[in-house]
Amino acid sequence: MRLSELERGRKARIVCLELEQTIVKRLMALGVIPGSPIEWIGSGPLKDPQIYRVRGCQFALRFEEAQRIRVEEMREGLCARLR
Repeated sequence: MRLSELERGRKARIVCLELEQTIVKRLMALGVIPGSPIEWIGSGPLKDPQIYRVRGCQFALRFEEAQRIRVEEMREGLCARLR
């Protein structure tokens, strides 16, 4: 699924960044790397920009950038069952 498809309050794990190298470097500096959990916080008017949280850091992405980040949705309660 694409990051732009994530519903508010749901968490996902980043799978792949399909963006230009300069944008990938900027996002990686914020902790947006494959394997990291990410949460959609909200958006501005007309879905732009999108606000996300990764490792306690909130940042904004253009909707078109969020469409180019692949994620897999995290299921709640899975860790609790493993303990």
